Amino acid sequence: KYMRMVPCKGLGDKGEAKWVIHDLHEELKAWGRPGGGSNALILKSDGEPAIVVLREALAKKHGGNITPAQPPKGEHQANGLVEEAGKTIRDMARVLKLQLEANLGRGIRIDEPIMKWMTRWAAMLLSRFRVNSENRTAYEKQTGRRCSQEVVPFAEKVWYRRLKSEGSSEAKLSSK
Repeated sequence: KYMRMVPCKGLGDKGEAKWVIHDLHEELKAWGRPGGGSNALILKSDGEPAIVVLREALAKKHGGNITPAQPPKGEHQANGLVEEAGKTIRDMARVLKLQLEANLGRGIRIDEPIMKWMTRWAAMLLSRFRVNSENRTAYEKQTGRRCSQEVVPFAEKVWYRRLKSEGSSEAKLSSK
């Protein structure tokens, strides 16, 4: 699932939302859709002009065998899965916002920078950890394994101390 808060519809009059094309391109690559060459991808959206502009700009940037798709006019049910995903992510963002407000003891305005992170986190959280009726997550369906990353609750403080090794100011970390 992917959701970002944007400053305007489409790319904006002055291109203020062009960053979202690069962000979508990088997200698709992270999902195993590298683009270019013979990589095939169907980009489905409704026919609203602002979203069609985004879809076409993404197809141009991402490359490969891109097939644009949109449901027939008036067929809102054809976008049902996308609409439901958007609602689910907004609901999760609302839960995260209420939790953060309770922890801070104050309200959070929609224009505060944390809201952009919260929206992105809500989509990632649902993709990685929400279990469906088949007892699998979307991440598991794509990769064949459960996501095993440890996750800190949104906006939680993490206290840490750098490890020191003998004879150096910082420990050398090795990856396995």
